[in-house]
Amino acid sequence: MNVRLHALLAWAVLGLLYLPSAAAGADCTDGVDCYCDRQNTSNTLVCEDFEAPTLHGDTGPGDHTNAGGENVHGPWYDEGSTDYRGANNYWTETYGSVTNGCAWRSGQPSNPEVGISCSAGTCFAAEWRADDKWDANSFACVDVIQDGEFDDEVSSIADPIVPSASGESHRGVFDGKQVLGRRIAPGKTNAMGSRARFGGAYKTVGMTMALAYPTNSEQVNVWGSPWKHNEWATPTGFDDGPIVFHNGGSLAEDDPFQQFMWYASGRGEGDCESALAGANVRLGNVSCHSVAMYYRADPSAYRRSEDFPFGTWGCVQGYLKDLGSSDTEIKIWFNGKLIVDIDELDGSFLASKDGYTNLYWNSYANKNAASLGDSPTTETTYRYEDNIHVTNGPPVSCDQIGFSGFPDNIPAPDPNPDPDPDPQPDPDPDPDPDPQPDPDPDPDPQPIPNPGSGGALNLGIGVAVNGSDATITANVSGGVGAYKYHFDCDEDGGWDQIIDSGSPSASASCPAPGSTAYDVTVFVWDRGSGATEQGSATVSPSGGGGSPPASPPEDPLGQPGKPVLIPN
Repeated sequence: MNVRLHALLAWAVLGLLYLPSAAAGADCTDGVDCYCDRQNTSNTLVCEDFEAPTLHGDTGPGDHTNAGGENVHGPWYDEGSTDYRGANNYWTETYGSVTNGCAWRSGQPSNPEVGISCSAGTCFAAEWRADDKWDANSFACVDVIQDGEFDDEVSSIADPIVPSASGESHRGVFDGKQVLGRRIAPGKTNAMGSRARFGGAYKTVGMTMALAYPTNSEQVNVWGSPWKHNEWATPTGFDDGPIVFHNGGSLAEDDPFQQFMWYASGRGEGDCESALAGANVRLGNVSCHSVAMYYRADPSAYRRSEDFPFGTWGCVQGYLKDLGSSDTEIKIWFNGKLIVDIDELDGSFLASKDGYTNLYWNSYANKNAASLGDSPTTETTYRYEDNIHVTNGPPVSCDQIGFSGFPDNIPAPDPNPDPDPDPQPDPDPDPDPDPQPDPDPDPDPQPIPNPGSGGALNLGIGVAVNGSDATITANVSGGVGAYKYHFDCDEDGGWDQIIDSGSPSASASCPAPGSTAYDVTVFVWDRGSGATEQGSATVSPSGGGGSPPASPPEDPLGQPGKPVLIPN
C-alpha cells in the first residue's frame, strides 16, 4: 500500500530510485513488496496500488496494520469511534467522503450483518461484494477485485489480458492481489468522488497507471454520453480532465483520450486561440471552445480498436510540465508510444496556471443521467485501475509499474522541475483527519467565484409545496443572460429536470416531501459568459424552504458527477 500524499520541500535529488519489481501479476504482501512498497522515488505525490487488505476482506472493526506496520484502518463498514457507518474504512480515512449516491444513507442498512446502520443523512462509501456482506450492493460505486472475481457480477465478463512487448503476459489482476473496479451499475451515474491530495499546488506533474475496460464495455454503451474519468483539481476549484477522459457522445477511435482544461476566470476562447497560434502541436487534435481547451489523441499515433481493445490492460502516462508558463508542455503516452505532444504553449489562460492540488476520483456516467433523455445502461460495467503513481516530474516508466518490455521514451527529470522549489500549500487541505458526515448544509453559504467572463451569478431558490408537488423556482441575475437550469429532486447526484429557457427565472416540479424533508439542488449555467452557480434548498413537510446562493461546488459545472460537462 504505502500511500504517499505529501509535498517534499526540497528537490536536490530528483533521480528516480526504484527497487526491482516482482514478476508481473505476482502475488505480494501489503506493506512489504507490493508496488507502492517497492518505490523509493523522492518526488512521489501519490502512489496507490489498492492492496490494503481492508479494501477487500472482513478484517474486523478497528484499526489494522499491514505487514509493514502501516495503518490500513478498518473494513468498509467500520465506524471507528464515531456513530457513522464507514467513517474508519481505508477509503474514507485516506481520501475522504464520497458523493451521496455512492454511500450508505440514513437508516441503511436496516438490519446490518456487520457494523451499525447509518445514523447521518449520508455516511461513507463501500464496495460491491458477491455475498453483499457490507449491505452496499444497491449503491456501491467500486469493487475491489481479486483473481477469479472479474465475472462475479456479470458472468460474461472475461479476465482482462495483461500484454507485454512479446505478447500476452497473463490474465486477470494486473499486479499484486487486487485492483480497483470503478463500477457503473445499470441506470446509475456512480460518481464516487473524494480526493488524493498532493499537499500543495504543483505546476509540473506526471502520472503512470494501469487501465482497462471489461469485455462488455462497448455493448453496455456507457460511452454513449460523456463519461468522467479521474480529474485534477486546481487551487481555484476547477477539475480538469487532462490525461484520460471520455468527452463525446459515442465511442470513438481516440477514446479514452479526449481531454480538456478549463479556462481561468476572465479568460476565454480568444485567449486559447492566441496561445495555440504560438504553440508547437506535434501530435494531437487541439481545439478551443467556449469554456475549455480540448485535446485528443492523434489519429496517426493511436486507434483504440487496434491499440487498446476492450478486455486488455494498457499503460497510460501523462506529463504536464511548467503549467501556466510560456512553455507549458502536455504529453500523453499509451503503452510507451507518444499520442499527444504539445509544447511552447502559453498556459497562462488556463485554470491550471496555478498547478494542481489533488487527484479527484471520478467516474460519473452521463449515459445514466435520465434527465438527458438517453437510454440508460442495462448491465453493470467497470473501469479497472491499478498502480497509480503521481510524481512532481516526469512519469515513471510502464515497466516500473508492472508492464514488460514497453518503450521508455520519457524525458529525463528536469534538474529544476518547478520555478518555486517550495511549493505552495494546498489552499483547501482536509482540516479533519477523521472525516465526519455533514448532516446539515452550510447555514451561511457564500457565492462561488465566477468561472466565466460575464460577471458572477446570483442564485436564489424558492420552494412552494402544494399537495403532491413541490414547485422549485430558481431566480438568477448576473452574467450575460443565456441561462440553462438543472434540478436534482431526489439527492441522487443526477439532474431530474433541465430547462433551457434563457430567462432569469425557471420552475421545476419535484415530489412533495411527505413526512421527511429533503434537499433539492439547482445548478444554473450562463452560456453567454461561462459563469455558473449552484445552490440547494430544503423541501420541508411544512411547505417552506428556500436558500441564498450556495457554497462552492466540487465541479465548476456542477457537483461531482453532475451531467453537464463541457457544453459547446
